[in-house]
Amino acid sequence: MSSPTSKPIGTKAGWRTHQSELLYSSQWFSLRTDQVSFPNGHQGTYTYVEHTGSVLVVPLLKDGRVVLIRSYRYTIDAYCWEVPAGRVEPDQSPSECATAELREEIGGRTNSLEHLTTLHIANGFANCPCHFYLAHDVVLDTPTAHEDGETITTIEAVPLNEAVARMTKPSASDGDRGDADSALALLLAMQHLCEAHR
Repeated sequence: MSSPTSKPIGTKAGWRTHQSELLYSSQWFSLRTDQVSFPNGHQGTYTYVEHTGSVLVVPLLKDGRVVLIRSYRYTIDAYCWEVPAGRVEPDQSPSECATAELREEIGGRTNSLEHLTTLHIANGFANCPCHFYLAHDVVLDTPTAHEDGETITTIEAVPLNEAVARMTKPSASDGDRGDADSALALLLAMQHLCEAHR
């Protein structure tokens, strides 16, 4: 993560950082507020989240189905259908994190992990790079190891198009929600697989 005052592109665009203060820091993220001058000369504050990054991994079984989890999310007090995901630890590479999340959340392993892309999510209020992976020929044969804050009630393998529908058109009857990051991961995987089979 770059220094809060090291924003060379912003400096060229006319932004100036006068003061930077770390308001809060936890094991998950930090909250920073900067006193800045905008390119038009006006001054104000910019408060944003700093995050080490996250991974989302689409687990593809040999039969073409993908593995989803149904996870409780305290922030919205709802269950969401998701792909395995997690925060990249400071001493961990994104691919190591993806491999760990496969094992911990669904008891999966793979010998073929493919990086699809890296995008910044929520860039209006967060510095959080998100690394998207596709895991081929996943085998579900290891014990899961859910963290204390994880409540995963279901691990289910479904066809890719059904997985996308479950994310983008969640059922109102059961109250489950779709997860936007997971939906994007599935769409990226679908696009990649379509291009690979042309």
